[in-house]
Formats: sequence, structure tokens, C-alpha cells
Amino acid sequence: MEVDADVVNPALTFELKLEPEHPFLSGRKITKELVQEFGLGFAKRGSMAGRVCFPIHNEDGDLIAYAGRLASEDQKEDKPRYLLPKGFEKSCVVYNLNRVIAKREQLIETGEDVDDAVVIVEGYWSVLRLHAVSVPVVASFGASLSPQQVSLLVQAGFRKAILIFDGDEGGRKGSEQALPVLATRLFAKTVSLEDGVKPDEMSDKIVAELPRYVR
Repeated sequence: MEVDADVVNPALTFELKLEPEHPFLSGRKITKELVQEFGLGFAKRGSMAGRVCFPIHNEDGDLIAYAGRLASEDQKEDKPRYLLPKGFEKSCVVYNLNRVIAKREQLIETGEDVDDAVVIVEGYWSVLRLHAVSVPVVASFGASLSPQQVSLLVQAGFRKAILIFDGDEGGRKGSEQALPVLATRLFAKTVSLEDGVKPDEMSDKIVAELPRYVR
């Protein structure tokens, strides 16, 4: 199949062979159900060898890339902890938006109430934590947000956004940058976290209150 060179992040023509059972995932307390739903796994070969991989889909559900995280807390100087493929345009994608859209469509078909707000976090682990408790959550691939990403959220039907970036200097600066971008298209507010806390490390109390925030 030929790929249009003008298409940003074209659909992949292959899938990586990943091992779903790995100590790094179980150590993060990621359930087998989440591993299966998100297609997570450990890569033994290829450009992502030695990494736990996150399949990345566009808003239509097409597989467009894999992100890899070193399966160790020891970061080697010559290897970045997180790796995205060369040429991948992260500013044009919102991680997990495909699942959030699918859930919204399912609720609409059954006549149930649909959230008009979405939670935005920085990374994959935070998405897993909040998705597991039925919070409509997406990630921006870091502490920044592009106009293209905001457009994707608007096209998905959202009118509000709750920004929960990491509780560090990068997250705070990212929130300051992202809020004006969001505010041009959506009603936006933030949930500030204590120093050193990430959304996947939030207290159960805060997580339990998030469904109320997005209604």
C-alpha cells in the first residue's frame, strides 16, 4: 500500500510484536485488562528493543506510531527514557482520543448522558490511571498543547477541558502556555498538583472527584 507523503502521521502498515507480560508493567500495577485494551507490551527487537511500548492511534483509531519507555528506572546517558519514532508529529495527535470518542458514541447510541468536558494530562501513565476509573482523559505528549490538538478536541464534541499537568516546574509552565490556547476554543480550568506529584500519583480522593469535574 502506498503512503501519501503529504499525510501527517500516516497509518502504519505493520504492528510490533509485543510481550504483554513484563515486570515493569506489573510493577506499575497496570492490570491485564488495561494492558490488553491499550495494546501495551515489551519489545525485544527493532528500534524499540528493551522498551515497554504504547501503541498510538489517531482520532479515527488508526495505528500511527509506537512510543517506547525504557523498561528500567536507570536512564542511560546515550538513550532517552522515552522514545518516539523519527518524523512523528506529536502536536497533531491527542493520545487516547480514539477511545474517548468511541465511548462517547456508545453513550449517545444508548441514550445516556455524555460528558462535554475532557481531562488533559501530559503522558501515558496518567491516561491509564484515569481511564481505568472511567474519566474521559487524553494526553498531549508533554507539557504543551498545540492549536491542532485543541481543534481535534473541539471536533470530537468537547466544550470544556480540565488541564492536569504534572506538579513540577515544567508542568506549571506548560499549564500557563496551554490555558490561552485552550481558551480560544473551549472553557478551560486547571487542577493544580502538589510539587512532585503527577496525575497517575494523585490521591484516590482527587481521582474519585474527577468525574464530578467533567460534568
